[in-house]
Amino acid sequence: MLEQFLPEANLPEADVALNVYAEPSARRAVLEPLRVVVGLAIGLPLFVWVTEQVRGSDPSHDEPPEPEPVPVLSPTIVFVGLPLVVIGLASFAIGLRDGLMPVGDLIGRRLVHSQPRLVPSVAFTLGLLLTFGEPAIGSLIELSYEAWDFPEIQALLGKHQILTVVSIGAGVGLAMAVGATRLSSG
Repeated sequence: MLEQFLPEANLPEADVALNVYAEPSARRAVLEPLRVVVGLAIGLPLFVWVTEQVRGSDPSHDEPPEPEPVPVLSPTIVFVGLPLVVIGLASFAIGLRDGLMPVGDLIGRRLVHSQPRLVPSVAFTLGLLLTFGEPAIGSLIELSYEAWDFPEIQALLGKHQILTVVSIGAGVGLAMAVGATRLSSG
């Protein structure tokens, strides 16, 4: 189907796109997030328990006891939320592998053979732009609203937020450009 939009550009036989993202797709796409989510579901309450034990045994802790905390993992989160996380991550992995990776593979192979000098520029631009869509960057920005005790973090992620994101993106883009140059030059 992709060939009608991007017909093969007389690629050498060795460069025919290999399906590196093949079987067992659905099973693997579900098992990997399941393993991570189960680890989190076990590790998070354990971490909270250890933290509470350490804080409770601190002799310098002269403050009155705090009210009972809200449970970190309520039954609703465990029985509804975590399976939804597994389904969402599996759907994302399958969609990425079956929908986006073949397009990127085909475009990348054509670019290397038709315009090899553009490879580093395209890689840098993609690295820079993809950084803006990275969820971790959004998490950093949210963190700045809670970092009242750290004015440096507030300055980097608040007032100078765009400069911070562009700097991170430029670093990612540079790394991608260097890697793409090394891969395309053999």
